[in-house]
Formats: sequence, C-alpha cells, structure tokens
Amino acid sequence: MAQAGLPGELNVGWMPTHVHRNETLNKRYATHRKISHLTRYVELAAGIKKPLLSGHTYREGLETTVKLYDTIGRVSGKQWLVNSSKHYLLAIDNYLAMPGQVKIVNLVRDGRAVYNSFRRLGFDRPAAVDAWANHYKRAERLFDRWVSTQDIHTVRYEALASDPASAMQELCRFLEIPYEASMLNLGSTTHHNVNGNNMRFNKDKSIRLDERWRRELSAEDLGFFEKAAGQVNKSFGYGA
Repeated sequence: MAQAGLPGELNVGWMPTHVHRNETLNKRYATHRKISHLTRYVELAAGIKKPLLSGHTYREGLETTVKLYDTIGRVSGKQWLVNSSKHYLLAIDNYLAMPGQVKIVNLVRDGRAVYNSFRRLGFDRPAAVDAWANHYKRAERLFDRWVSTQDIHTVRYEALASDPASAMQELCRFLEIPYEASMLNLGSTTHHNVNGNNMRFNKDKSIRLDERWRRELSAEDLGFFEKAAGQVNKSFGYGA
C-alpha cells in the first residue's frame, strides 16, 4: 500500500525527478527515466504498439494508471478525468491502452514566446529552442502515426487567450460536452487545479494574451529561432 507523502510508491510510472530528494538517487533515477522514455519513443516510431523494452517501471506504471482511472471514475461518478502530465508518450500509450475512451488535447504556443521565456531565464540560444522544437517534432510524428484525427484537438494559446469563449466552445464540441459560460470563470466553483500558469492562484483570474516576445526578442534571436525551429513553428500556423 502506498505511504502518505511518497507518491512514487503508487507506481504510476516515472515521476518527475524532483520527487526524489536524495541527490545520488535522483541522478540515477533521472538517467533510467530518460533511457526508458527514449526506448519507448523508438518503439512507437518503429511501429511497436505494446511497450516491450521500456522497463517495468514504465509498463507497470501504465497498468496502474489505467486501474486508477477506473477507480476514480467509479468513486467520483465523473464523465471525464483530466491527466495533465503533458508527456506525449503517456498521452499516446493511454490512448492505445483504452481504445475509445481517451481524447488528446494538444495545447501549443508560438515557439518564439517559449524561446523568449527560456532566454529570460538565462538559457543560451540552443538550449532555449532545442527542447521545445524536439518535443513537438517527436510528438507530432507519433500523433500522426498512432492517433486518429477525430481523437486529437489542437488548441492554440493565442486563440484561447484572445477569444476564450470560442476556444472553449470548440473544445467542448470536440469532447462532446455542453458548453457553459461559467467555464470561463475560474474562481466561480470549487475545482481541482491542474498544473499550469500561476494565474490560477491569483485573485485576478482574467485571461490576457502575453506576446512580450514581439518586443523583447532581438533581430539576432529571431533569426536564430527561425533557422533552428521556424519550420516546426509554421506547422502550427505561426510565422507572421
């Protein structure tokens, strides 16, 4: 039985590395986690549906997660459960493990905004763009191969921030649930927060478009981004 305060004991797969406070254990854990995810990516890219070489932590974690979904659904009586782990491998494997029960929401943002955020945090140019570009290159390749177009919906951050009602109406149609205007009022009901922007903890929960990158990125930064990841950005409709 899982112990209170030790989420890893439940084994729902590889946990974020900060869960392990022991520095030596954390480094070893991070290495195994990286190898496991790389192996699973190679399997899916090669057309191998079932996890075989990804390690028992990944395989057993997926099985435990599916059981956890069933249990939460029975106890809560809710129609939808949101997994916000944000890893495309888990999204695809959950989709494959539960046919007809999983839909994927792919939230994207102009890569130049992401690049600018990392630059503000002190990352050099290659590090600021590589993680974003590589993530979406790999994710889109696997989504195209394994996920039916009717089961995946892309939401652009800029569209959501500029016209939240329209973006939410589209999302509700995709999920086949009724749209309610109260969905836009984050503080109107008791709810469980998924991981995301810290605005969810602020008193002012109004949605505002953030495009600081347009005035903060230098011509050199924009040129570097365009050369390194412009094509990936254009695949999501960005580039103007």
